[in-house]
Amino acid sequence: MSHLDTGNYVQTVLNLPASIPKGLYCIETRRFTAGTFKHYRKHTNDVVNIVNDFKCFYLDEQIDVSSYEDVTDEY
Repeated sequence: MSHLDTGNYVQTVLNLPASIPKGLYCIETRRFTAGTFKHYRKHTNDVVNIVNDFKCFYLDEQIDVSSYEDVTDEY
């Protein structure tokens, strides 16, 4: 089954000026498994990393979230 069929997603936004010290871009991804999900966030200035994460997602590969923060409790 494709990530696109599971409700999983990846998104990125430009940060507001107050958040820029954390990184110009904020990228988030959500993974659903067994009726629950995990939500991850990362701030970065590395646009190549963002493109690579989007590429993984759309090729149905797992995004390496080891450098992401688990922010599931916010949802």
